[in-house]
Amino acid sequence: MKTMRKGTTSVVEQIVCDRCGQEAVRARSGFDQMLSIGLYAGRSSMFGNESRVEIDLCETCSRERLGTWLRVQTPWEIGKMPSKSGTPVEGSSRAGGDQGRGPFAHMYAVLTVEEMADRMKCTPQGVSERKAAGEIFAAWAAGREALGYPVFQLDERLNKALLKQVILECWRWDASPLSSNSRMS
Repeated sequence: MKTMRKGTTSVVEQIVCDRCGQEAVRARSGFDQMLSIGLYAGRSSMFGNESRVEIDLCETCSRERLGTWLRVQTPWEIGKMPSKSGTPVEGSSRAGGDQGRGPFAHMYAVLTVEEMADRMKCTPQGVSERKAAGEIFAAWAAGREALGYPVFQLDERLNKALLKQVILECWRWDASPLSSNSRMS
Protein backbone atom coordinates (compact mmCIF):
# COMPACT_ATOMS: atom_id res chain seq x y z
CA MET A 1 0.00 0.00 0.00
CA LYS A 2 1.34 3.43 -0.91
CA THR A 3 0.87 6.69 1.02
CA MET A 4 0.91 9.80 -1.18
CA ARG A 5 1.57 13.44 -0.39
CA LYS A 6 -0.11 16.24 -2.28
CA GLY A 7 1.80 18.64 -4.45
CA THR A 8 1.91 19.71 -8.05
CA THR A 9 2.46 16.03 -8.80
CA SER A 10 1.75 13.03 -6.64
CA VAL A 11 4.85 11.44 -5.14
CA VAL A 12 4.98 8.14 -3.29
CA GLU A 13 6.17 8.89 0.27
CA GLN A 14 5.79 5.47 1.86
CA ILE A 15 5.29 1.88 0.70
CA VAL A 16 4.08 -0.91 2.97
CA CYS A 17 4.64 -4.54 1.95
CA ASP A 18 1.23 -6.14 1.45
CA ARG A 19 2.59 -9.50 2.65
CA CYS A 20 4.70 -8.80 5.75
CA GLY A 21 3.86 -5.17 6.58
CA GLN A 22 7.42 -3.83 6.31
CA GLU A 23 7.38 -0.08 5.76
CA ALA A 24 9.73 1.85 3.50
CA VAL A 25 9.89 5.64 3.48
CA ARG A 26 11.28 7.77 0.65
CA ALA A 27 14.85 8.99 1.21
CA ARG A 28 15.58 6.06 3.53
CA SER A 29 17.38 2.82 2.88
CA GLY A 30 15.18 0.11 1.40
CA PHE A 31 12.70 2.33 -0.41
CA ASP A 32 14.18 1.62 -3.85
CA GLN A 33 14.05 -2.14 -3.23
CA MET A 34 10.26 -2.25 -2.88
CA LEU A 35 8.43 -3.92 -5.78
CA SER A 36 5.18 -2.30 -6.90
CA ILE A 37 3.03 -3.93 -9.55
CA GLY A 38 -0.11 -2.32 -10.88
CA LEU A 39 -2.23 -3.21 -13.89
CA TYR A 40 -5.67 -2.93 -15.30
CA ALA A 41 -7.20 -6.35 -15.92
CA GLY A 42 -8.53 -6.89 -19.40
CA ARG A 43 -11.98 -7.89 -20.48
CA SER A 44 -13.08 -11.28 -19.16
CA SER A 45 -10.18 -11.27 -16.66
CA MET A 46 -10.25 -13.56 -13.65
CA PHE A 47 -9.85 -10.37 -11.56
CA GLY A 48 -12.96 -8.80 -13.02
CA ASN A 49 -13.60 -6.88 -16.20
CA GLU A 50 -11.09 -3.97 -16.37
CA SER A 51 -10.46 -4.06 -12.60
CA ARG A 52 -7.35 -2.43 -11.12
CA VAL A 53 -4.89 -4.98 -9.65
CA GLU A 54 -2.03 -3.82 -7.38
CA ILE A 55 0.53 -5.29 -5.02
CA ASP A 56 3.53 -3.88 -3.15
CA LEU A 57 6.20 -6.26 -1.85
CA CYS A 58 9.44 -5.74 0.04
CA GLU A 59 12.62 -7.22 -1.43
CA THR A 60 12.50 -10.29 0.84
CA CYS A 61 8.88 -11.15 0.06
CA SER A 62 9.48 -10.54 -3.67
CA ARG A 63 12.33 -13.02 -3.65
CA GLU A 64 10.53 -15.60 -1.49
CA ARG A 65 7.36 -15.56 -3.59
CA LEU A 66 8.59 -14.70 -7.09
CA GLY A 67 12.30 -15.61 -7.02
CA THR A 68 12.05 -18.58 -9.36
CA TRP A 69 10.46 -16.49 -12.09
CA LEU A 70 12.29 -13.20 -11.63
CA ARG A 71 14.87 -12.38 -14.29
CA VAL A 72 17.62 -10.62 -12.36
CA GLN A 73 20.32 -8.95 -14.43
CA THR A 74 23.48 -7.29 -13.14
CA PRO A 75 24.40 -3.89 -14.58
CA TRP A 76 26.97 -5.66 -16.76
CA GLU A 77 24.33 -7.95 -18.25
CA ILE A 78 22.12 -5.06 -19.30
CA GLY A 79 25.01 -3.10 -20.76
CA LYS A 80 25.21 -0.51 -17.98
CA MET A 81 28.44 -1.07 -16.11
CA PRO A 82 28.53 1.13 -13.00
CA SER A 83 31.19 3.82 -12.82
CA LYS A 84 33.14 4.63 -9.65
CA SER A 85 30.40 7.09 -8.71
CA GLY A 86 27.80 4.32 -8.91
CA THR A 87 25.99 5.72 -11.93
CA PRO A 88 25.59 3.40 -14.92
CA VAL A 89 27.80 3.87 -17.97
CA GLU A 90 25.85 3.15 -21.16
CA GLY A 91 27.16 0.79 -23.79
CA SER A 92 29.55 -1.19 -21.62
CA SER A 93 28.76 -4.86 -21.37
CA ARG A 94 30.38 -8.02 -20.18
CA ALA A 95 32.22 -10.11 -22.72
CA GLY A 96 30.42 -13.29 -23.69
CA GLY A 97 27.20 -13.08 -21.78
CA ASP A 98 23.92 -14.66 -22.77
CA GLN A 99 23.30 -13.02 -26.14
CA GLY A 100 20.87 -14.93 -28.32
CA ARG A 101 19.22 -16.78 -25.44
CA GLY A 102 16.32 -14.37 -25.20
CA PRO A 103 13.92 -14.60 -22.26
CA PHE A 104 15.59 -17.76 -20.93
CA ALA A 105 19.05 -16.21 -20.50
CA HIS A 106 18.65 -16.24 -16.70
CA MET A 107 18.41 -20.04 -16.77
CA TYR A 108 21.93 -20.29 -18.24
CA ALA A 109 23.64 -18.39 -15.43
CA VAL A 110 26.38 -20.05 -13.40
CA LEU A 111 26.72 -19.26 -9.69
CA THR A 112 29.62 -19.43 -7.25
CA VAL A 113 29.21 -21.62 -4.17
CA GLU A 114 28.51 -18.47 -2.12
CA GLU A 115 25.81 -17.30 -4.55
CA MET A 116 24.28 -20.77 -4.59
CA ALA A 117 24.27 -20.86 -0.78
CA ASP A 118 22.58 -17.45 -0.70
CA ARG A 119 19.83 -18.54 -3.07
CA MET A 120 19.36 -21.87 -1.28
CA LYS A 121 19.31 -20.04 2.08
CA CYS A 122 22.06 -22.22 3.54
CA THR A 123 25.84 -22.15 4.07
CA PRO A 124 28.46 -23.00 1.43
CA GLN A 125 29.04 -26.19 3.46
CA GLY A 126 25.35 -27.03 3.00
CA VAL A 127 25.74 -26.60 -0.76
CA SER A 128 28.76 -28.94 -0.71
CA GLU A 129 26.77 -31.50 1.27
CA ARG A 130 23.89 -31.38 -1.24
CA LYS A 131 26.44 -31.76 -4.06
CA ALA A 132 28.06 -34.75 -2.32
CA ALA A 133 24.60 -36.32 -1.96
CA GLY A 134 24.05 -35.99 -5.71
CA GLU A 135 21.16 -33.54 -5.37
CA ILE A 136 22.93 -30.76 -7.29
CA PHE A 137 26.11 -30.52 -9.33
CA ALA A 138 28.86 -28.11 -10.16
CA ALA A 139 31.10 -28.03 -13.21
CA TRP A 140 34.21 -26.25 -14.39
CA ALA A 141 33.21 -23.38 -16.65
CA ALA A 142 35.50 -21.76 -19.20
CA GLY A 143 37.27 -18.73 -17.77
CA ARG A 144 36.44 -19.57 -14.16
CA GLU A 145 38.89 -20.50 -11.44
CA ALA A 146 36.29 -22.27 -9.32
CA LEU A 147 33.41 -24.65 -9.85
CA GLY A 148 30.19 -23.13 -11.10
CA TYR A 149 26.67 -24.18 -10.16
CA PRO A 150 24.15 -23.88 -13.04
CA VAL A 151 21.22 -21.83 -11.80
CA PHE A 152 18.59 -23.97 -13.53
CA GLN A 153 18.96 -26.46 -10.63
CA LEU A 154 17.08 -23.99 -8.41
CA ASP A 155 14.01 -23.82 -10.65
CA GLU A 156 11.00 -25.19 -8.77
CA ARG A 157 9.72 -26.70 -12.03
CA LEU A 158 12.80 -28.93 -12.36
CA ASN A 159 12.26 -32.66 -11.81
CA LYS A 160 14.71 -33.02 -8.89
CA ALA A 161 14.47 -36.82 -8.82
CA LEU A 162 15.45 -37.00 -12.49
CA LEU A 163 18.36 -34.58 -11.93
CA LYS A 164 19.64 -36.76 -9.08
CA GLN A 165 19.31 -39.86 -11.26
CA VAL A 166 21.35 -38.20 -14.04
CA ILE A 167 24.05 -37.09 -11.58
CA LEU A 168 24.30 -40.57 -10.03
CA GLU A 169 24.45 -42.19 -13.48
CA CYS A 170 27.30 -39.86 -14.46
CA TRP A 171 29.17 -40.84 -11.29
CA ARG A 172 28.50 -44.53 -11.95
CA TRP A 173 30.07 -44.36 -15.40
CA ASP A 174 32.75 -41.91 -14.27
CA ALA A 175 31.94 -40.05 -17.46
CA SER A 176 31.23 -36.70 -15.96
CA PRO A 177 32.75 -33.25 -16.28
CA LEU A 178 30.89 -32.54 -13.07
CA SER A 179 33.15 -31.45 -10.23
CA SER A 180 36.22 -32.98 -11.89
CA ASN A 181 34.74 -36.50 -11.62
CA SER A 182 34.63 -36.29 -7.85
CA ARG A 183 31.61 -36.23 -5.58
CA MET A 184 33.46 -34.43 -2.83
CA SER A 185 35.45 -31.69 -4.62
